[in-house]
Amino acid sequence: MYITKHNGQFALHANLSTSVFGPQPKREFINQTLAILSSRKTDNGCGINFQNKYYQPYKDNKIVTFKSKTKCLVIQCFDKQLVASIENRNLWTKRVK
Repeated sequence: MYITKHNGQFALHANLSTSVFGPQPKREFINQTLAILSSRKTDNGCGINFQNKYYQPYKDNKIVTFKSKTKCLVIQCFDKQLVASIENRNLWTKRVK
């Protein structure tokens, strides 16, 4: 009797006609969300040292230049690609050496 009274007062009716699942996120979003973030600074050649390797930021196959010692956030994506976030711009990188 108590359970019936309690459920009548507090229970919510289930809406079985709506789905609780949302749309699947895009692969690129998942790739950059499951990432490792590291702070770095650019050098005189607009490059970034990361894990004993040297990378340069690119956009449309052209090197993007920044002042020396510009703060940079290196994003190592889930698929091991590197993205450099510099001055609120996300740029793909290419390994130089």
